[in-house]
Amino acid sequence: MPCPELKSPAQVPFIVRPITSIAANRILSQFVFPNALKHLRLIESYLETSGGRYLCGDALTAADILMSFPLIAAKDRWDEMGRFEGGSWAKQFPRVAAYVALLEAEEGYRKSVERIEKIDGKFT
Repeated sequence: MPCPELKSPAQVPFIVRPITSIAANRILSQFVFPNALKHLRLIESYLETSGGRYLCGDALTAADILMSFPLIAAKDRWDEMGRFEGGSWAKQFPRVAAYVALLEAEEGYRKSVERIEKIDGKFT
């Protein structure tokens, strides 16, 4: 049996939209946001004790490359999830914010973004 297509908010019947919005907001506030906070705290503590700029010291490792995918993808969305101390995730977790900026500045990351933009015309 094929999976049904997910509907965009505009496709959800008007009368049902408030119910789906309430359910989605509840899931976000009770499960997604608390888990995001927990994981950001964990990464912040790893960066604090790593002895360098990266997760495992002062050299880029496979662990950093693997962590770059979810961190870079989520960095523009976390502030929409809930309230952070200081008003933003970057203020509450300054080491993680600096780490994300460091990962985005890596030559390999920049080259891959350029390659994607050359092929697709944009990178999102």
